[in-house]
Amino acid sequence: MINNKWRILDAYDYKIMTNRLIENNRMINYNRLINYKIIFLMLIESKPFGFEGRKVAS
Repeated sequence: MINNKWRILDAYDYKIMTNRLIENNRMINYNRLINYKIIFLMLIESKPFGFEGRKVAS
């Protein structure tokens, strides 16, 4: 009986942990997307200045 109870608890904790991991992943991916967008805009803005401008932007 005790063993079974712990097994259920472990499964529940595991579900909570995986849900948390999925949420964190979503946030990280979203932030990464925003960062890429910002860098991309910087690269486009600095294109007329050639390599020097691009180095400053990134």
